[in-house]
Amino acid sequence: MQGDPIYLQPPGTRYRIRSDPSVPLTAGADGGGRQRLSVSGFLLEFDAEGRLASTTEDPGVATGRGRHGELIDVLRFWLPDLRLGISDFPLGCLDLPPDPAELSDEDWELLRRSDWADGRMFTLQLGDRGGELWIDRDGTAHLLSR
Repeated sequence: MQGDPIYLQPPGTRYRIRSDPSVPLTAGADGGGRQRLSVSGFLLEFDAEGRLASTTEDPGVATGRGRHGELIDVLRFWLPDLRLGISDFPLGCLDLPPDPAELSDEDWELLRRSDWADGRMFTLQLGDRGGELWIDRDGTAHLLSR
């Protein structure tokens, strides 16, 4: 994947992510409100407000944490060293500049008017080798793009 995340939604927007055994993604919550996302060899933990609280390597990714269909509700995050996180728009498409700071007003308008933005779709970036998951507003993954 190339480029940095593109954010169309305001910073406080919540993103729903649902566990799905057909993709490398396990999500769940504990009784104390902490939410967990196991993906791309990492375990990400979020506090009750949806803020990323910790990231640890998880060699046993997607084993025993969360069940099919479990849902978490988190704020956007981006781990640049891992290229892991949320983008409101797929990276490296439409021949857009890789750096969002280089987007023209016309580029931003094109993104805002897109069917993608209307549907509140987003991508979960899975690192350099993992590709990206295209996720709908209900948290369901629809496509694993590599």
